[in-house]
Amino acid sequence: MVNVVSRATVLMRPNYDMGRPKCAITQAPVSLTSQDAARINSCAGCTFVSHWLPPARPFQVLAMRLVTLNLRHGGGRRMPPLLAALLDHVPDILVLTEHRHNAASTLLREGLSAAGLRHQIASHDGPRVNHLLVAARRPLQAVPQSCLRFDRQRLLTVRVDNLCLVAAHLPNLRAKLPHWQGLLHLASSGRRTPTVYMGDFNTGHNVRDVENGPFPFTASDQMEALLARGWVDAWRHMHPRTREFTWFSHRGRGFRLDHAFLSPACAPRLRAAWFDHTVRETGTTDHSALIVDLEG
Repeated sequence: MVNVVSRATVLMRPNYDMGRPKCAITQAPVSLTSQDAARINSCAGCTFVSHWLPPARPFQVLAMRLVTLNLRHGGGRRMPPLLAALLDHVPDILVLTEHRHNAASTLLREGLSAAGLRHQIASHDGPRVNHLLVAARRPLQAVPQSCLRFDRQRLLTVRVDNLCLVAAHLPNLRAKLPHWQGLLHLASSGRRTPTVYMGDFNTGHNVRDVENGPFPFTASDQMEALLARGWVDAWRHMHPRTREFTWFSHRGRGFRLDHAFLSPACAPRLRAAWFDHTVRETGTTDHSALIVDLEG
């Protein structure tokens, strides 16, 4: 069951059907199916707008919505429903893991740009290499961090207005230990800066974030060390007694691997955090999406 939080309710914003594709003549909202909207030319004699229209925002913007999702090997033919699922959340900032520069990426990036997420930075330019893509409505500035430069493919630091964002896709097992050391070093030096670490960390709590008993996550101690320094696990903070999982092994065992960690200077801005499990349950990708709302 998806714990849906209406953006209009949380952020006091209007109906966001304005963000869906519309018939150019009738202006009726049209749901994007698994076919690429650019290939749909007509319906009942009407011509369609072949891109996503940016949502109208007549009210004061009171919050910032961040969404992260693992695309699974670049998305491929699954990109049209992935794009639709991402835009349904009307994000201000997207952190996409396992992005690849290929034909599916062209569809993705053009679709995001048409929806207003035209500021985009990728951590790599290879067509067969999994890497990170950050897209935002506001201008992005890459902010290289010396402690994270050893793996620019899996760690990408950007600034959006007054927010520092570290997009992350950590490797498995002990290979992620240097990444956690870098994140901990940055956390110590930037406590007063509003900062978010967001993405697929392949890490969780050994008990609360695994289904059916304890599991010895590599780097669970490092994750707990980050929280001990005053950082906040956004989803766990909003759901202290709930157990949900964002990825399942081939044996059907659930794990919570996708996180957003907020620095002490950013944590007071947290207003909501929840998972969209639909994209995983329908096979569109193998991870659930994490949505976090921050006060502006």
